Amino acid sequence: MLPVAVVHPEIEGVPEVCLSLPMLVNGEGAHLVAYPRLERAERETLQRSAEIVKQATDSVRNKPAAAGKAKAKTTKGAAR
Repeated sequence: MLPVAVVHPEIEGVPEVCLSLPMLVNGEGAHLVAYPRLERAERETLQRSAEIVKQATDSVRNKPAAAGKAKAKTTKGAAR
């Protein structure tokens, strides 16, 4: 087993979030081996963590597109 971070379809109600869980890594990719048994407080904490990671990931995904558009506008304006 090797802990690797992959995008999971859902973790504690948070969709498409990248977290590190015990995975089997082979030529076919990474496969979840075990999902930890969690107490209620641990489950809630994991959910909050997953939400924070998801928000940070989404904000990074959205920045390059906006920055690229701004740069393109600046470049077009400079050519005139």
